Amino acid sequence: MRCLTLAHALSHRGANCSFICRELEGNLCAVIEGEGFELNIINQPDKQYVSDDIDFLAHASWLGCSWQEDVLQTISALDGNIVDWLIVDHYAIDYRWEKALREYCSRILVIDDLANRMHDCDVILDQNLCEHFFTRYDSLVPDSTIRLLGPRYVLLRDEFRQSDPKEKISCLKRVAIFYGGADLVNETRKVLFSLVEYLNKGLEIDVIIGAANPYKVDIEAWCDHYDGVTLHYNVNNIAEILVGADLLFCAGGSITWERCCLGVPAVVTVVASNQRKVAIEMQKRGTQIYIGNCEDLRDMDYRNIFKELSMNPRRLELMRKKSLGVVDGGGVDRVLDALLKEE
Repeated sequence: MRCLTLAHALSHRGANCSFICRELEGNLCAVIEGEGFELNIINQPDKQYVSDDIDFLAHASWLGCSWQEDVLQTISALDGNIVDWLIVDHYAIDYRWEKALREYCSRILVIDDLANRMHDCDVILDQNLCEHFFTRYDSLVPDSTIRLLGPRYVLLRDEFRQSDPKEKISCLKRVAIFYGGADLVNETRKVLFSLVEYLNKGLEIDVIIGAANPYKVDIEAWCDHYDGVTLHYNVNNIAEILVGADLLFCAGGSITWERCCLGVPAVVTVVASNQRKVAIEMQKRGTQIYIGNCEDLRDMDYRNIFKELSMNPRRLELMRKKSLGVVDGGGVDRVLDALLKEE
Protein backbone atom coordinates (compact mmCIF):
# COMPACT_ATOMS: atom_id res chain seq x y z
CA MET A 1 0.00 0.00 0.00
CA ARG A 2 2.82 2.43 0.73
CA CYS A 3 4.33 1.62 -2.67
CA LEU A 4 0.98 2.41 -4.30
CA THR A 5 0.93 5.75 -2.51
CA LEU A 6 4.40 6.52 -3.80
CA ALA A 7 3.55 5.32 -7.32
CA HIS A 8 0.52 7.62 -7.53
CA ALA A 9 2.59 10.59 -6.39
CA LEU A 10 5.35 9.80 -8.89
CA SER A 11 2.80 9.44 -11.68
CA HIS A 12 1.43 12.88 -10.89
CA ARG A 13 4.94 14.23 -11.51
CA GLY A 14 5.18 12.50 -14.87
CA ALA A 15 6.85 9.19 -14.04
CA ASN A 16 5.83 5.84 -15.51
CA CYS A 17 5.51 3.31 -12.70
CA SER A 18 5.11 -0.45 -12.87
CA PHE A 19 5.09 -3.21 -10.26
CA ILE A 20 6.80 -6.59 -10.02
CA CYS A 21 5.00 -8.91 -7.62
CA ARG A 22 4.85 -12.58 -6.77
CA GLU A 23 1.44 -14.17 -6.29
CA LEU A 24 1.78 -14.73 -2.58
CA GLU A 25 -1.30 -15.54 -0.55
CA GLY A 26 -3.24 -12.36 0.22
CA ASN A 27 -1.54 -10.42 -2.56
CA LEU A 28 -2.76 -7.04 -3.83
CA CYS A 29 -2.24 -7.73 -7.52
CA ALA A 30 -5.86 -6.97 -8.37
CA VAL A 31 -5.69 -3.71 -6.41
CA ILE A 32 -2.54 -2.63 -8.25
CA GLU A 33 -4.11 -3.28 -11.65
CA GLY A 34 -7.36 -1.71 -10.52
CA GLU A 35 -5.51 1.52 -9.77
CA GLY A 36 -4.14 1.62 -13.31
CA PHE A 37 -0.56 0.43 -12.95
CA GLU A 38 1.27 -2.05 -15.11
CA LEU A 39 1.80 -5.27 -13.19
CA ASN A 40 4.42 -7.94 -13.90
CA ILE A 41 3.57 -11.13 -12.05
CA ILE A 42 6.38 -13.60 -11.42
CA ASN A 43 5.92 -17.28 -10.62
CA GLN A 44 3.80 -18.42 -7.73
CA PRO A 45 5.87 -19.45 -4.72
CA ASP A 46 6.71 -23.04 -3.97
CA LYS A 47 4.58 -23.78 -0.90
CA GLN A 48 7.05 -26.46 0.11
CA TYR A 49 10.02 -24.08 -0.07
CA VAL A 50 12.18 -23.93 3.04
CA SER A 51 14.99 -21.39 2.99
CA ASP A 52 18.50 -22.43 3.91
CA ASP A 53 19.28 -18.72 4.43
CA ILE A 54 17.09 -18.31 7.49
CA ASP A 55 19.99 -17.99 9.96
CA PHE A 56 21.42 -15.12 7.90
CA LEU A 57 18.17 -13.36 7.02
CA ALA A 58 15.23 -13.62 9.41
CA HIS A 59 12.47 -13.35 6.79
CA ALA A 60 14.23 -15.27 4.00
CA SER A 61 11.36 -17.74 3.55
CA TRP A 62 8.93 -14.93 2.69
CA LEU A 63 10.23 -14.83 -0.89
CA GLY A 64 8.88 -18.29 -1.61
CA CYS A 65 12.16 -19.17 -3.33
CA SER A 66 15.87 -18.46 -2.99
CA TRP A 67 17.02 -14.87 -3.41
CA GLN A 68 19.09 -15.97 -6.41
CA GLU A 69 16.03 -17.37 -8.16
CA ASP A 70 14.06 -14.25 -7.30
CA VAL A 71 16.81 -12.11 -8.87
CA LEU A 72 16.58 -14.05 -12.15
CA GLN A 73 12.78 -13.80 -12.22
CA THR A 74 12.91 -10.07 -11.50
CA ILE A 75 15.43 -9.52 -14.29
CA SER A 76 13.15 -11.46 -16.63
CA ALA A 77 10.18 -9.30 -15.60
CA LEU A 78 12.18 -6.16 -16.44
CA ASP A 79 12.39 -7.53 -19.98
CA GLY A 80 15.63 -5.78 -20.89
CA ASN A 81 14.56 -2.37 -19.59
CA ILE A 82 16.94 -0.26 -17.51
CA VAL A 83 14.78 1.63 -15.03
CA ASP A 84 15.65 4.97 -13.47
CA TRP A 85 14.60 3.85 -10.00
CA LEU A 86 14.15 0.35 -8.64
CA ILE A 87 12.06 0.66 -5.47
CA VAL A 88 12.32 -2.34 -3.16
CA ASP A 89 9.93 -3.06 -0.29
CA HIS A 90 10.44 -6.58 1.05
CA TYR A 91 11.75 -7.96 4.36
CA ALA A 92 13.40 -10.93 2.60
CA ILE A 93 15.61 -8.80 0.32
CA ASP A 94 19.03 -7.49 1.31
CA TYR A 95 22.26 -6.16 -0.23
CA ARG A 96 22.98 -9.35 -2.20
CA TRP A 97 19.74 -9.12 -4.19
CA GLU A 98 20.13 -5.37 -4.62
CA LYS A 99 23.73 -5.65 -5.82
CA ALA A 100 22.69 -8.26 -8.40
CA LEU A 101 20.09 -5.83 -9.83
CA ARG A 102 22.45 -2.86 -10.06
CA GLU A 103 23.10 -3.17 -13.80
CA TYR A 104 19.36 -3.11 -14.52
CA CYS A 105 18.64 0.24 -12.87
CA SER A 106 20.19 3.66 -12.40
CA ARG A 107 19.39 3.91 -8.69
CA ILE A 108 17.83 1.88 -5.90
CA LEU A 109 15.47 3.05 -3.17
CA VAL A 110 14.85 0.63 -0.30
CA ILE A 111 11.81 1.01 1.95
CA ASP A 112 12.38 -0.67 5.32
CA ASP A 113 11.34 -0.49 8.94
CA LEU A 114 13.23 -3.36 10.54
CA ALA A 115 16.86 -2.22 10.25
CA ASN A 116 17.96 -5.82 10.61
CA ARG A 117 20.01 -6.39 7.42
CA MET A 118 22.49 -4.67 5.12
CA HIS A 119 21.44 -2.85 1.95
CA ASP A 120 23.15 -1.74 -1.25
CA CYS A 121 21.02 1.29 -2.09
CA ASP A 122 21.20 4.95 -3.02
CA VAL A 123 18.32 5.96 -0.74
CA ILE A 124 16.93 4.28 2.37
CA LEU A 125 13.42 5.23 3.50
CA ASP A 126 12.22 4.29 6.98
CA GLN A 127 9.24 6.40 8.00
CA ASN A 128 9.00 4.98 11.51
CA LEU A 129 9.89 6.56 14.83
CA CYS A 130 11.71 4.50 17.42
CA GLU A 131 14.67 4.78 19.74
CA HIS A 132 17.88 5.71 17.87
CA PHE A 133 15.92 5.84 14.60
CA PHE A 134 18.36 8.34 13.08
CA THR A 135 21.47 6.19 13.58
CA ARG A 136 20.30 2.60 13.37
CA TYR A 137 21.23 2.28 9.68
CA ASP A 138 24.79 3.52 10.21
CA SER A 139 26.32 0.07 9.76
CA LEU A 140 23.69 -1.23 7.34
CA VAL A 141 23.99 1.08 4.30
CA PRO A 142 26.94 2.72 2.48
CA ASP A 143 28.09 6.10 3.76
CA SER A 144 26.89 7.68 0.51
CA THR A 145 23.31 6.48 0.96
CA ILE A 146 20.76 9.25 1.42
CA ARG A 147 18.70 8.54 4.53
CA LEU A 148 15.06 9.55 4.69
CA LEU A 149 14.28 8.60 8.27
CA GLY A 150 11.35 9.27 10.55
CA PRO A 151 7.76 10.50 10.23
CA ARG A 152 8.84 13.52 8.16
CA TYR A 153 8.84 11.05 5.28
CA VAL A 154 5.62 9.15 5.98
CA LEU A 155 3.94 8.02 2.75
CA LEU A 156 0.35 9.11 3.36
CA ARG A 157 -2.45 8.69 0.84
CA ASP A 158 -4.11 11.84 -0.43
CA GLU A 159 -7.23 11.27 1.67
CA PHE A 160 -5.20 11.81 4.85
CA ARG A 161 -3.11 14.67 3.52
CA GLN A 162 -6.18 16.56 2.31
CA SER A 163 -8.39 16.03 5.38
CA ASP A 164 -8.67 18.70 8.05
CA PRO A 165 -7.13 17.51 11.36
CA LYS A 166 -9.27 16.61 14.33
CA GLU A 167 -10.48 19.66 16.23
CA LYS A 168 -10.18 20.09 20.00
CA ILE A 169 -11.44 17.16 22.09
CA SER A 170 -13.63 18.23 24.99
CA CYS A 171 -15.25 14.87 25.79
CA LEU A 172 -15.25 11.25 24.68
CA LYS A 173 -18.36 10.74 22.53
CA ARG A 174 -17.24 8.81 19.46
CA VAL A 175 -14.81 5.89 19.17
CA ALA A 176 -13.37 4.20 16.09
CA ILE A 177 -12.02 0.63 15.99
CA PHE A 178 -9.62 -0.51 13.27
CA TYR A 179 -7.14 -3.39 13.43
CA GLY A 180 -6.15 -3.58 9.78
CA GLY A 181 -7.53 -5.32 6.75
CA ALA A 182 -7.45 -8.81 8.26
CA ASP A 183 -7.33 -8.64 12.10
CA LEU A 184 -6.59 -12.36 12.34
CA VAL A 185 -6.45 -12.20 16.15
CA ASN A 186 -9.96 -10.66 16.27
CA GLU A 187 -8.98 -7.78 18.51
CA THR A 188 -12.02 -5.96 17.14
CA ARG A 189 -14.28 -8.32 19.09
CA LYS A 190 -12.48 -7.64 22.38
CA VAL A 191 -12.90 -3.90 22.06
CA LEU A 192 -16.52 -4.15 20.95
CA PHE A 193 -17.46 -6.33 23.92
CA SER A 194 -15.62 -4.05 26.32
CA LEU A 195 -17.65 -1.00 25.27
CA VAL A 196 -21.17 -2.46 25.32
CA GLU A 197 -22.19 -0.82 28.60
CA TYR A 198 -21.25 2.63 27.28
CA LEU A 199 -23.61 2.45 24.31
CA ASN A 200 -26.51 3.09 26.70
CA LYS A 201 -24.71 6.24 27.82
CA GLY A 202 -24.63 7.80 24.36
CA LEU A 203 -21.32 6.45 23.03
CA GLU A 204 -21.11 6.04 19.25
CA ILE A 205 -18.76 3.49 17.68
CA ASP A 206 -17.40 3.18 14.15
CA VAL A 207 -16.10 -0.31 13.41
CA ILE A 208 -13.81 -0.59 10.37
CA ILE A 209 -12.89 -3.98 8.93
CA GLY A 210 -11.28 -5.08 5.68
CA ALA A 211 -12.20 -7.66 3.07
CA ALA A 212 -9.70 -10.15 4.51
CA ASN A 213 -11.28 -10.17 7.98
CA PRO A 214 -12.30 -13.80 8.70
CA TYR A 215 -14.76 -12.74 11.39
CA LYS A 216 -16.86 -10.44 9.19
CA VAL A 217 -20.15 -12.33 9.64
CA ASP A 218 -19.95 -12.36 13.44
CA ILE A 219 -18.88 -8.72 13.66
CA GLU A 220 -21.63 -7.66 11.28
CA ALA A 221 -24.27 -9.48 13.35
CA TRP A 222 -22.99 -7.89 16.54
CA CYS A 223 -23.01 -4.39 15.05
CA ASP A 224 -26.55 -4.85 13.75
CA HIS A 225 -27.69 -5.84 17.23
CA TYR A 226 -26.77 -2.56 18.90
CA ASP A 227 -27.83 1.01 18.29
CA GLY A 228 -25.01 3.48 18.06
CA VAL A 229 -22.64 1.10 16.25
CA THR A 230 -21.81 1.58 12.55
CA LEU A 231 -19.91 -1.04 10.56
CA HIS A 232 -17.68 0.14 7.72
CA TYR A 233 -16.59 -2.72 5.47
CA ASN A 234 -13.72 -2.56 2.98
CA VAL A 235 -13.98 1.23 2.66
CA ASN A 236 -11.78 3.70 0.80
CA ASN A 237 -12.62 6.72 2.97
CA ILE A 238 -11.02 5.80 6.29
CA ALA A 239 -9.76 9.34 6.83
CA GLU A 240 -13.31 10.67 6.62
CA ILE A 241 -14.39 8.19 9.29
CA LEU A 242 -11.44 8.66 11.62
CA VAL A 243 -11.47 12.45 11.62
CA GLY A 244 -14.75 12.38 13.52
CA ALA A 245 -13.41 10.12 16.29
CA ASP A 246 -12.36 11.30 19.73
CA LEU A 247 -10.40 8.07 20.24
CA LEU A 248 -9.15 5.21 18.06
CA PHE A 249 -8.52 1.64 19.15
CA CYS A 250 -6.01 0.21 16.68
CA ALA A 251 -2.91 -1.87 16.00
CA GLY A 252 0.55 -0.36 15.72
CA GLY A 253 1.01 -0.38 11.96
CA SER A 254 0.80 2.37 9.36
CA ILE A 255 -2.45 3.60 10.90
CA THR A 256 -0.15 5.22 13.50
CA TRP A 257 0.92 7.91 11.04
CA GLU A 258 -2.47 8.27 9.40
CA ARG A 259 -4.29 8.99 12.64
CA CYS A 260 -1.48 11.33 13.81
CA CYS A 261 -1.94 13.40 10.67
CA LEU A 262 -5.63 13.68 11.59
CA GLY A 263 -4.97 14.44 15.26
CA VAL A 264 -6.80 11.38 16.58
CA PRO A 265 -5.59 9.95 19.94
CA ALA A 266 -5.20 6.18 20.13
CA VAL A 267 -5.10 3.14 22.35
CA VAL A 268 -2.62 0.88 20.57
CA THR A 269 -2.25 -2.88 20.66
CA VAL A 270 0.76 -4.63 19.17
CA VAL A 271 -0.35 -7.50 16.91
CA ALA A 272 3.04 -8.09 15.22
CA SER A 273 6.53 -7.96 16.68
CA ASN A 274 7.77 -5.27 14.27
CA GLN A 275 5.21 -2.83 15.75
CA ARG A 276 6.56 -2.87 19.29
CA LYS A 277 9.45 -0.41 19.04
CA VAL A 278 7.30 2.23 17.38
CA ALA A 279 4.48 1.69 19.87
CA ILE A 280 6.86 2.23 22.78
CA GLU A 281 8.39 5.37 21.27
CA MET A 282 5.03 6.90 20.43
CA GLN A 283 3.88 6.25 23.99
CA LYS A 284 6.97 8.08 25.27
CA ARG A 285 6.09 11.03 23.07
CA GLY A 286 2.59 11.18 24.50
CA THR A 287 0.70 10.58 21.26
CA GLN A 288 -0.98 7.33 22.32
CA ILE A 289 -1.46 4.73 25.03
CA TYR A 290 0.35 1.48 24.31
CA ILE A 291 -1.80 -1.04 26.12
CA GLY A 292 0.23 -4.18 25.36
CA ASN A 293 0.42 -7.21 23.10
CA CYS A 294 -2.76 -8.76 21.75
CA GLU A 295 -2.19 -12.19 23.29
CA ASP A 296 -1.93 -10.65 26.77
CA LEU A 297 -5.10 -8.53 26.66
CA ARG A 298 -8.69 -9.24 27.67
CA ASP A 299 -11.95 -7.32 27.30
CA MET A 300 -11.52 -5.91 30.80
CA ASP A 301 -8.22 -4.25 29.87
CA TYR A 302 -9.91 -2.23 27.14
CA ARG A 303 -12.87 -1.42 29.37
CA ASN A 304 -10.60 -0.07 32.08
CA ILE A 305 -8.59 2.17 29.78
CA PHE A 306 -11.75 3.51 28.18
CA LYS A 307 -13.22 4.30 31.60
CA GLU A 308 -10.05 6.12 32.59
CA LEU A 309 -9.99 8.21 29.41
CA SER A 310 -13.70 9.01 29.54
CA MET A 311 -13.02 10.77 32.83
CA ASN A 312 -9.92 12.56 31.55
CA PRO A 313 -10.64 14.44 28.29
CA ARG A 314 -7.62 16.66 28.96
CA ARG A 315 -5.38 13.66 28.35
CA LEU A 316 -7.13 13.03 25.03
CA GLU A 317 -6.62 16.64 24.02
CA LEU A 318 -2.93 16.44 24.91
CA MET A 319 -2.54 13.30 22.78
CA ARG A 320 -4.28 15.09 19.91
CA LYS A 321 -1.82 17.99 20.01
CA LYS A 322 1.23 15.76 20.32
CA SER A 323 0.05 13.55 17.45
CA LEU A 324 -0.25 16.53 15.14
CA GLY A 325 3.29 17.47 16.09
CA VAL A 326 4.67 14.17 14.79
CA VAL A 327 3.17 14.03 11.27
CA ASP A 328 2.53 17.09 9.12
CA GLY A 329 1.37 15.29 5.96
CA GLY A 330 4.25 16.46 3.76
CA GLY A 331 6.22 13.21 3.70
CA VAL A 332 5.35 12.14 0.16
CA ASP A 333 6.52 15.44 -1.29
CA ARG A 334 9.81 15.23 0.63
CA VAL A 335 10.44 11.73 -0.70
CA LEU A 336 9.66 12.80 -4.26
CA ASP A 337 11.94 15.81 -3.96
CA ALA A 338 14.78 13.53 -2.85
CA LEU A 339 14.20 11.04 -5.69
CA LEU A 340 13.82 13.58 -8.47
CA LYS A 341 16.78 15.58 -7.20
CA GLU A 342 18.95 12.50 -7.60
CA GLU A 343 18.07 11.97 -11.26
